[in-house]
Amino acid sequence: MRFAVIYEVDFPRSEYVSWYAPPDRRQWTLTECGEGGESNWDYYGEVNGWRHRKWVATLTKAQFAKFADWCELTALATENLGSLGAPGLGPCLVPAIAFERVSDCVDGSACAYVTPIPEIKGKPDLEITRARWERIRGAVLGLWGG
Repeated sequence: MRFAVIYEVDFPRSEYVSWYAPPDRRQWTLTECGEGGESNWDYYGEVNGWRHRKWVATLTKAQFAKFADWCELTALATENLGSLGAPGLGPCLVPAIAFERVSDCVDGSACAYVTPIPEIKGKPDLEITRARWERIRGAVLGLWGG
């Protein structure tokens, strides 16, 4: 099983990005940065002293477990509309499980949209029925749910 992850954080300028960044950042691609570039940063309020980052990655189960633990993320049981595109899957609408940071020790926020990708003989199996998705979703909530 692999996990396509879109991870997004907003945090005060006075705090370190390392408090929010994923572990092993070499595995991740930074796609949005609040200090400029192509992002909707104005929406996030740079003038109010906040910074924004978004990373994407495709992770193994072990890498994902380390990421979720490091970033203190918990899976939410609330269903969502999914994710528009996912790392490794290209531009498409895919089901996703929302995760949120649950720590009270920092002021910022962190969330992730995670699409578990089952594999058959080492190749992604993207033919997922609703019943199969519910089993996968249930397993993820069982491991990382709050």
